[in-house]
Amino acid sequence: MRASSLFAVAALTAGMALPATASAQATAEVAQELQAGLKAWLSENLRLEDTEVTLIFNGGVDVVPDGGRYLMTIPSATVNFDDEVELVVDPIEVELVPADQGRYEVSWTVPARYVFTNPRRNETAELTIGSQHGRGLFDPAYQSMLDVDMAWNDIAVIPPEDEGTFALAGFSVVADTQETDPGIFDCVYTIALEGFDFLENRTGDRINVGLFSIDGSFTGLDLAAYMAFYEEFRTIAAEAEQAMGPDEALIGRMQALVDETPTLMDDASFRYTVTGLDVDAEGQAVVLDETSLGAALTGMAGETSELTLTYSGAGLAINPAPPFAQYIPTDMDVELGLANIPNDAIIDAMSQALGNMGQMGPEGAVMMAGMALQQAMLSLGSEVQMRQFAIVAPSYTVDFQGSASASSASPFGAIANATIIIGKLDQLQQELMASPMTEEPAQMIAVFQTMGLEDVDAQGNPARRFEIELNETGTVLLNGSDMAPILQQMQ
Repeated sequence: MRASSLFAVAALTAGMALPATASAQATAEVAQELQAGLKAWLSENLRLEDTEVTLIFNGGVDVVPDGGRYLMTIPSATVNFDDEVELVVDPIEVELVPADQGRYEVSWTVPARYVFTNPRRNETAELTIGSQHGRGLFDPAYQSMLDVDMAWNDIAVIPPEDEGTFALAGFSVVADTQETDPGIFDCVYTIALEGFDFLENRTGDRINVGLFSIDGSFTGLDLAAYMAFYEEFRTIAAEAEQAMGPDEALIGRMQALVDETPTLMDDASFRYTVTGLDVDAEGQAVVLDETSLGAALTGMAGETSELTLTYSGAGLAINPAPPFAQYIPTDMDVELGLANIPNDAIIDAMSQALGNMGQMGPEGAVMMAGMALQQAMLSLGSEVQMRQFAIVAPSYTVDFQGSASASSASPFGAIANATIIIGKLDQLQQELMASPMTEEPAQMIAVFQTMGLEDVDAQGNPARRFEIELNETGTVLLNGSDMAPILQQMQ
């Protein structure tokens, strides 16, 4: 099955076009090949056209055999930012030890001190790394680091005079990749920043973050197919940037790439997480214990896949409290799902849109493709699922779960159901009644309460439950009763 294989791979891959040949004893011949490979990789991947950054290496790459290993030196480089700020990066030392299957165990050390200078303003800034380690497993056949374990600890920044202080307890990247079948890989990875502290000297504003992390995974990745797809996509994109308007030949190549690319992976996921956020700026302090945002796409190798989106936040506090602070959620959990996504239909829709773009224009092509995709989702019973929508605020709570799916029998083209539990409505009504400005909303809540069934929320507070259903006849039911009379009164 062709799956939704064109979704971006949120994986840590870094590569150099190095030869796959490796032997137990390092040789001058292989060292020359490694040197040429790294030079080609640097030229291909560190191009900075159309940017305000220039990078100039002060010398050439050097690779020498040393017993059972190769010692590589990447020369110092001068980086210029917008013709104002200059950074000289000292040489980087890399060790490569031949491993099984033509791979290399790699370890490296980056410079521990970086000085940024601005000659026009006579200013300097300095970044230092207290301790570090870097190692991984590199596979030249795929131009990828299969495993990575690196960390920089006790990072400090000394900015220009009187601009503040910045410190970072640690920065780390860890990736663990397993080859489950020949050429097929599973990977889990984490990128983390720990102990971020910033103080603005002139105003006293500060930002502290306990942890910021990106966690992800993929399974069943066909790495060779992905590399081929990535290279062709990048080539087409680069040529499209140079083209004057739509280019039918490039559109045709992109359509062929969409049609011919096989399934790239089975599943992929990522999650951003921030813990221990503490901000004090302009006289107001904001604390958030934890927040995260994530996505997962599973089943791309099958007939249908499933997309899950999540968000959570906990422990929000604002001091001094803003107006109506009692209505601002302190905790929130959301999980939204899209089930039974027709994988082949997505690829067909993308291909159809590209094929029709020349005749119908982008908007018309996308509209036609969307109609075809909608029909495919209808036939496979695709479903939108609100698996969780939970809010906790000082004056109320909300817990909402439900689903909706396409239905040709329904006059609305869909059927749906939902359960909504709202807690502390009595308290909320009393608070609103206390102010003349909010009497009308309080009266609406009083009516709203009579429509719900008695229940309790997750915290044990008195609550009202509302069971809502949209059936195939187009009737909307609230707790089993037809809502048509109520809806007519509201019009």
